[in-house]
Amino acid sequence: MAYLIVWVLISVFQCHPLNAAWLRWDGEYPGPYHCNNINAQAWAGAVVNMILDLVTMCLPLYELSHLNLSMRKKISVMFMFSLGTL
Repeated sequence: MAYLIVWVLISVFQCHPLNAAWLRWDGEYPGPYHCNNINAQAWAGAVVNMILDLVTMCLPLYELSHLNLSMRKKISVMFMFSLGTL
């Protein structure tokens, strides 16, 4: 939830003043303004999303490693859960 809130706030307040976000595209916006680099923002968001996805997929592996099974069965079950990373 924190990531979602931060992402929305960064996207909404990407330009100062705020209306420069939708008025500067045609190059006729009067006055000074400063906007975030939208490409860097998108790449940063993609990296954070990939990291969160990997963490989410790895969370069950720790719990699976503590099951009362033989090592071969544990590895098999963990492998089945790990196929989701592909």
